[in-house]
Amino acid sequence: MSDEISMPVNIVSFAEELISGELGSLEIIKIYEIEDDEEAHDDEFHKRKHLEFEAVHRSLVEEISKRFGDPKVAEVEDEFNTIPLCGVIPAATWEVDGTELYLAVSHEERETPFLLAIGTM
Repeated sequence: MSDEISMPVNIVSFAEELISGELGSLEIIKIYEIEDDEEAHDDEFHKRKHLEFEAVHRSLVEEISKRFGDPKVAEVEDEFNTIPLCGVIPAATWEVDGTELYLAVSHEERETPFLLAIGTM
């Protein structure tokens, strides 16, 4: 299995560190690398994997929102063109002290990894 997770123990504290740091940070906290051509072209597998990433995203958005309030939520893919990833949906952003914090799922093409990223702009 090609699932890698480097999820922070406390996502809110991690977000606070990112906000207080250098703008333009991007941290991949969960990644799934496509293993082979069979996986790359299996539509049902892609749906299941995307739902898995969406569920993690949703739970983290809930945690972050407790600290920073309700986010702006993307309604369509790549709606927030300032997020430096492609194939982004879902995505949430928060405006915090002049910094934009985002949490996004990205999956650009069938052969590219599924990513869950957090960062600042």
